[in-house]
Amino acid sequence: MSKADTKPLNEIIKKRNLTLRDLYFKINKEIGLARLSDIRVAREIITDREIKILDKYLDLTEQEIEELEDMKINKILIENSDKINNLLSLVPKDLKSGEFIITRCPNCDAKLKIAKSSMNGHLWIICQKEGVLLCQ
Repeated sequence: MSKADTKPLNEIIKKRNLTLRDLYFKINKEIGLARLSDIRVAREIITDREIKILDKYLDLTEQEIEELEDMKINKILIENSDKINNLLSLVPKDLKSGEFIITRCPNCDAKLKIAKSSMNGHLWIICQKEGVLLCQ
């Protein structure tokens, strides 16, 4: 796990003047951690339940909750960056708002629609089999 992944939790602990050991003993009964390293290693993605428990003990600010939730989003993006880049490479550079193209899905070979919204210019990539793959 990179430092970027753990930074929000580490910053919260530091701001509250806690150690990982302190946090472990505060939350262990509710989360059921087997050892301290679970906080750093096995718990790469903090679940919604864990965020609620942390909030209960640490009185998190809205900003801190958002940062912890962003850890999940960042991990998903990192894990799927190759798939996302492959999909984005299929988008024609000259695709204008309100236009779309139909091609084949690189994941499953089903029909793939790449569309640019006429309302806000957001890019949609939708697989006939897998559903929405990207909304940007």
